[in-house]
Amino acid sequence: MPTKSALLLASIALAIGGLTSACSKSGGDQGAQAAAAPQVPVAQVVVRELAPSAEFNGSLSAPQSVELRPRVSGAIVSVHVPEGVLVRKGQLLFRIDPRPFQVALDQAQAQLRQAQASATLAESNFTRSEQLVATGAISRKTYDDALAQRNAARAQVQAGSAAVAAARLDLSFTQVTAPVGGRVDRVPSDLLARRPDIRAVEHTLRAANANIGAARSAFFPTISLTGSAGTASASLDDLFSSGSGAWSFMPRITLPLPIFGGSALRANLDRADVQKRIEIANYEKAIQSAFRDVADGLAGKGTLDAQIRSETQRVDASRNAYRLAEQRLNSGEDDNLALLDAQRTLYGSQQALVRSKLVRLSNLINLYKALGGGWTEFTTPPDDPLAR
Repeated sequence: MPTKSALLLASIALAIGGLTSACSKSGGDQGAQAAAAPQVPVAQVVVRELAPSAEFNGSLSAPQSVELRPRVSGAIVSVHVPEGVLVRKGQLLFRIDPRPFQVALDQAQAQLRQAQASATLAESNFTRSEQLVATGAISRKTYDDALAQRNAARAQVQAGSAAVAAARLDLSFTQVTAPVGGRVDRVPSDLLARRPDIRAVEHTLRAANANIGAARSAFFPTISLTGSAGTASASLDDLFSSGSGAWSFMPRITLPLPIFGGSALRANLDRADVQKRIEIANYEKAIQSAFRDVADGLAGKGTLDAQIRSETQRVDASRNAYRLAEQRLNSGEDDNLALLDAQRTLYGSQQALVRSKLVRLSNLINLYKALGGGWTEFTTPPDDPLAR
């Protein structure tokens, strides 16, 4: 009987354990099914018409282009059109310094007038010699000399006329105009109101000083104030609960000298310092060059003024000598050779005076440039219809 009771209790315990195991297994299956099917949002499918689109890469170039080059060399003193505007055919684009070409034209015109005066005198001498040789008053050689002098004077007039035409043409080439109508691509923009070499070394020297400051500041520590906001809690459960907010504000110091980086920073600073000394030397050289140009121009101006005074006195003396020779020829006291020699002397002194004046004008132009003047720039005003 006890044995039957024990067996009955054991069977009841096994049945209860099996029931418990079955229940737990059923509950696990239901949890797995719940985890395998989460709820997610789903977009609604709609029908809509879409226009097709495509992207292409390409470039735009003008079918015709004209590259403008000046026919004479010189410094550009004014620009009359900005980049990108439409210009008409014949419109002024930029202007080259016309003063050297104006001086050359003045010299050519002076030489032409001198040649014309000499030709007039040579013509009258030849006419006189022609009459005298017919009466036997002068020799045939004197007549031939007068004829050669007249022909040479005529050739000088023709050469002077050609020189004036060439000088006037060169002067007209300083006005650079548009050969065709179109849009301007690029125009000269490196025009300064003062000496360009001085401005260039000044900006270079400023850049060198800035480089030294940057290299030197690399040695200093970087200090930045950093703010942060967030939450703080001693336990994970209370991390996002109310009352657990935190805020901090603290400096951060960064040292730019790592173990192997100090030598590179030192080398950069030394290099910047050396570059600054080089630029200072270049600046001093440019200043000395500018002073030398001005000093040379002033010294040349004083010397040329004295030379022109001497040449003017020489021309006056030669002119007086020529008048005396002409009077002696008319009175019969001297022959035509003396008059021709006096005329040749006068012609040579006038040529020397013209050359000295040309050198002085060129020296004044160089002095004006050395002092930093002579550059202006013009652009098309905004209300110009071509600028729209």
